[in-house]
Amino acid sequence: MLFFKKITVNETINKVRTSPNAVLIDCRSKEEFSRGHVAGAINIPVGKITKERVINRFPDKECEIYIVGSYTDKPSTAVSAFKKLGYKNTKRGGYMEEHHGLLSR
Repeated sequence: MLFFKKITVNETINKVRTSPNAVLIDCRSKEEFSRGHVAGAINIPVGKITKERVINRFPDKECEIYIVGSYTDKPSTAVSAFKKLGYKNTKRGGYMEEHHGLLSR
């Protein structure tokens, strides 16, 4: 069994802000996202991850994609969907319930 360090949402935010080719996606519902999200995050709810929506928005399949979510809208589910579309550099970015800091609305 492989073990890996669980990255927190705050560590993810720092990685995205310091990486030139990184994107932050919030896979929570539109309603949850509108209640508060990380500045610069792109909202693509788990159920709305489709080939058309993703490939048009992110034509570079080599970009680093970090996905944050919630205990209900799990980032691991969204990561699997992105990987099925060919985005190999997609990583779980933690849960918004564990975020410490300011949120945009």
